Amino acid sequence: MERIKGRLGFGCMRLPLNEGDVDIPAFCDMVDLFMESGFNYFDTAHGYIDEKSEGAVRRALCERYPREAFVLTDKLTGSYFKCREDILPFFESQLQECGVDYFDFYLMHSQNKSSYEHFKRCGAYEVAGELKASGKVRHIGISFHDTAEVLAEILDEQPQIEIVQLQVNYLDYDSPSVQSRLCLEECKRRGIPVIVMEPVKGGRLASLPEEAQALLDKAKMGSAASAAIRFAAGCDGVAVVLSGMGSIDMVRDNARAISDFKALDEGEQKTLERVRKMLEAESLIGCTNCRYCVKGCPAGIKIPDLISCYNKTKLGDWCGKYYYERHTDGAPKPDDCIGCGACEDICPQGLDIRRILLDIHNMYDNEADESDDGTRNNKATDLDKETDGNDASISEGLEDKADGILYAVQNTLLGERESLYSDIPATMESPDGFRRIVKHMTRRNLALKFINNPKILLTIIGITMAIIVLISLFTG
Repeated sequence: MERIKGRLGFGCMRLPLNEGDVDIPAFCDMVDLFMESGFNYFDTAHGYIDEKSEGAVRRALCERYPREAFVLTDKLTGSYFKCREDILPFFESQLQECGVDYFDFYLMHSQNKSSYEHFKRCGAYEVAGELKASGKVRHIGISFHDTAEVLAEILDEQPQIEIVQLQVNYLDYDSPSVQSRLCLEECKRRGIPVIVMEPVKGGRLASLPEEAQALLDKAKMGSAASAAIRFAAGCDGVAVVLSGMGSIDMVRDNARAISDFKALDEGEQKTLERVRKMLEAESLIGCTNCRYCVKGCPAGIKIPDLISCYNKTKLGDWCGKYYYERHTDGAPKPDDCIGCGACEDICPQGLDIRRILLDIHNMYDNEADESDDGTRNNKATDLDKETDGNDASISEGLEDKADGILYAVQNTLLGERESLYSDIPATMESPDGFRRIVKHMTRRNLALKFINNPKILLTIIGITMAIIVLISLFTG
């Protein structure tokens, strides 16, 4: 810890890009300004920026500065090993990619209750201890996303942990899900220093609504990002605050905020509390754009990009819809989700992503399913071409009802059971109508969305039985 200079760390997750690759000249300029400002802590991981971060760190930092001039943290990510034997080769590849002989800190990445079991089962903590004994790792730590209770369990079972990386910002400080304050207290109780991640919550706290920014301006608190970083840096037990900087202006602004660091006074704390309440009132989705979900999505949906569009539209920004159309032009849409839940398992924020994708679909794509004259088009009306002559008697607009019941069933399977039973009767207009609805639901991959989960499968069976009873009632 004594080698760390200053309280600002450079998070290499959101580096500047040029045609999809890291803009190395721009990154070099950012590294130089960061070092010249008196800071030397850098944080990376193999999966960052589609596995381009470590190589960029090598070119912009490790090949341009002597090893003793900087502190470098890397991480062991659970998705890159299946057993103990996988860990050491992966670690050696990280050293090679970064161009160094050792890491100052090596963190067990994104620990929570389920991932911790995987790390224990594979002996990851024991391997980390061996790496430290060999000199290839100087300090062992964890990055953490779960409750304070789970953190306490891990710290009690793994006394070799020397540092903890926590999500801390003024929006999540007393959040029931993130529990920043309670997690900080667990570390403080054990005398373990904390590295802060997500101090500006993936950029959300760097660009505030006009009314909220006006409060900061009135209090003369500087930029929204610097105010958020000052909050995190002022928390007890915090050694370094990471910032995922994407431009040299961000480096300059953050360096200024920390170089002349002053803890928030009582008035400034009250101002941030007012800002927090404003943000919570907007009910935006708290995605930090870490993009872990993208790598694990079998359907290839760019989930964070779509959430960003959704949030913009919720704020009344016209460009939300525009960029949604750009992001989904020839690319997977929310209704391509197969419902596997892999995104939710890996999401550090614990977001209910499958439900969110349904909401995004209904915000944008349901509207797109209407043609200029008000008739259905795209996927839904393709059914008209596939059905036989017996469907001619189906009443006009049944496809709309089929969409409605599909959404109702999806919501039912996600926990909103009351919505299903209110929608079914209006849709059961005839046996052919029911057959057509089932056909529509099948085309929309409902089975693929839910069949892989035994609990959901049982729910589907129960719902099917209920539908059969309803059919008999409505058809006599």
